Amino acid sequence: MIFNKKLFIMFLMSAMALTAFAGCVEKEPQPPHKKLRDLSELTPQERLRIEYIEEVGKTIQKNWAMPERFVGKKMEARIAFTVNPDGRLTNLWFEKRSDSRKFDDSAEKAVKKSSPVSPFPEDLEKKPIEMAVTFTPPKK
Repeated sequence: MIFNKKLFIMFLMSAMALTAFAGCVEKEPQPPHKKLRDLSELTPQERLRIEYIEEVGKTIQKNWAMPERFVGKKMEARIAFTVNPDGRLTNLWFEKRSDSRKFDDSAEKAVKKSSPVSPFPEDLEKKPIEMAVTFTPPKK
């Protein structure tokens, strides 16, 4: 098993797409009136939310033990879940499966092993976050 250094995480907040750590997509968009902005234009609450989502993604990345045989393969699995204020990851489901059950199992195991993540920071709104993580093998 190897650790994948290319777990992509990207954050979408309504019409605002923010790439912080490719592959993780926030499933709860902000109101559609917001326009694409850079990180310096975010409110403190938005920045805190993005930082927390990035932390969740890094935790999942650390727990992903992808079988070596998938390195260099063009495949992708996407898992959606809810992050609860206490850090529990619940309502796990595949938005997209790869063509390999072993690859999908390794991705699912990474998410399950990561729960619970750190609880929400004190200043972050205590509303569950719906997000998804895309798993892709690293290139050779």
